[in-house]
Amino acid sequence: MQKKEFDITGYKKIMARHLGDPEGESRVFFDALDFACNAHEGQWRKSGDAYINHPCNVARILVTEMEIRDPEILAAALLHDTVEDVEEVTSEIIGEHFGKNVEAIVDGCTKITHFFGDKQTFHKMVHRKIFSGAAARLEVMLVKLADRLHNLRTLKAMPRDRRQKVSDETLDIYAPMARVMGLFDLKRELYQLALKYKFPKQSNKVLAHIRNLENSP
Repeated sequence: MQKKEFDITGYKKIMARHLGDPEGESRVFFDALDFACNAHEGQWRKSGDAYINHPCNVARILVTEMEIRDPEILAAALLHDTVEDVEEVTSEIIGEHFGKNVEAIVDGCTKITHFFGDKQTFHKMVHRKIFSGAAARLEVMLVKLADRLHNLRTLKAMPRDRRQKVSDETLDIYAPMARVMGLFDLKRELYQLALKYKFPKQSNKVLAHIRNLENSP
């Protein structure tokens, strides 16, 4: 695996153009960026990308494709994997550094772990956690959708069984979530990418059939 570093300096410049002065209202975002870079240091994705590439791109999707400018939502996007993937980071630490709102969003994005049981029950628990968190915080849904979109865009590097699992979850939970929220362009890309990996040989035919159904009276 060839490792690829992430241009954090260039990323900061891009995000500053969207969010304004790093020492102003968007400071919580840039503080979270420094925290996430330190937390994920030495971690790599299957693609060879530095792990920080992922949360940074989740935040960028929120800004450039979903037009979200709230610094706390974007800070949570940067931090959404820290509690799950970094042993030293807890929800309480996130709250101490970035406030209770950011802590609550990150907690809503953190996966259920240490579950032992059948697949159907696990999916119900995941579904319940996502939507129970989202019931109080729409921000959780926004971060989860951007997270899922970036994971799908980079899914090629993952093993086949993982691609199938992510595709199933997307079709069952995330694409319908985007539709309910009125994010139709996002919904369309989620469906297209999920079907591409679930049915690699038939995805074009399946998508054409779906388009015909959508256009029928």
